[in-house]
Amino acid sequence: MKSKHFIALACVATTAATAQITVLVDDDFTYPDGALTDNANWTRHQGNQQVIQVSSGSISVQQTNGNPEDVNLQFTPQNAAILTATFDMSVSDNTRIGGGDYEYFAHFMNSGGSETALLDIVPSITASGDFSIGIATNSSTAEAVLAADLSYNTTYTVTLSFDFGSGIASAVVQGKGTISSTTAATGLTLDQLALRQANSSNDELITIYNLTVASVPEPSVFAFLGGLLGLGWMSVRRRR
Repeated sequence: MKSKHFIALACVATTAATAQITVLVDDDFTYPDGALTDNANWTRHQGNQQVIQVSSGSISVQQTNGNPEDVNLQFTPQNAAILTATFDMSVSDNTRIGGGDYEYFAHFMNSGGSETALLDIVPSITASGDFSIGIATNSSTAEAVLAADLSYNTTYTVTLSFDFGSGIASAVVQGKGTISSTTAATGLTLDQLALRQANSSNDELITIYNLTVASVPEPSVFAFLGGLLGLGWMSVRRRR
């Protein structure tokens, strides 16, 4: 996998603090077009095989009521500090998100099946938006929703995180804000990032590319990361 030149806290945090940020996985999906699980890095853990597809350096997670697949990417087990997954994503559909069944599409998990930091596509805050983002610690229903409208066919950089100390999950959407879950889950060890297809109200298409999973040691450093993400300074990432 090629590095995407992850430059965290450049010119802001100290060199010592920056050096402690550990990149666990760097995946730009430069696999041959076809099934994601044809590649050794990704494994199906539920549903039908070879449904989530790679195309031109991105993957497509189509929410659907037929032929779904759940896949995971493994990394070194983590049980301390803050676990993060940063990726670029866009969403498309023919109507704005509605209904009441939103379904989470990304989360952390372990080999025992414990899931946490569940990320949802949910209705927008106002009628002028297409969708927003929701987060929960381990509930299938979002506990907090981003107070910002997001638009279809627009790329957003998202950081999903889980703080092992507090047991709280968070999500940062570049330039749009931060949300945190309201319940805690402690004593976990996590070693996988999972992507999930399910039958949501809209069955929208989620396109994901440029993925980095990392461990961030201090909450203060993570606060800097969130601030820099909001300003667009956190990293230099290859764009499509």
